[in-house]
Amino acid sequence: MLERMEVIRMLREALTDERTAIEFYGQMMTLAPNYESFLAFALARRDEQRHAFMIENLLERLTGRRPEPDIVSPPVITNFREGVETAIADEREAAAMYAEIIEMARTRLVREVITPIRIDELLHAQLFEGLLRFDLTGPPA
Repeated sequence: MLERMEVIRMLREALTDERTAIEFYGQMMTLAPNYESFLAFALARRDEQRHAFMIENLLERLTGRRPEPDIVSPPVITNFREGVETAIADEREAAAMYAEIIEMARTRLVREVITPIRIDELLHAQLFEGLLRFDLTGPPA
């Protein structure tokens, strides 16, 4: 019973994080210095919207209630490169939390929903690392 409650608590936290990422990535899209950077954040934002929907549905199945909307506070950044670095750290942190949820979950349903979300978060981190690696965080040369 305690594990179930902890999984639900972590899923609620994950939902807030996904909703925050949606807002943050929207900001990053407006700051993007080039099309490649814009596209990277647009694709990740679309995935985060899908993740939020999946977690909302999962929480509704587990608790019998639809989660309430959150008031989210995306990070305040001073430049695009700093935002990319923040996004990488956030994606890695999310993947680690999803790994904990997967390990703790007693039901196949939770594992089946969360495993692909975790994989997406790892892919987002790699995508954003590519922006740094190929120096796509500044104006075109």
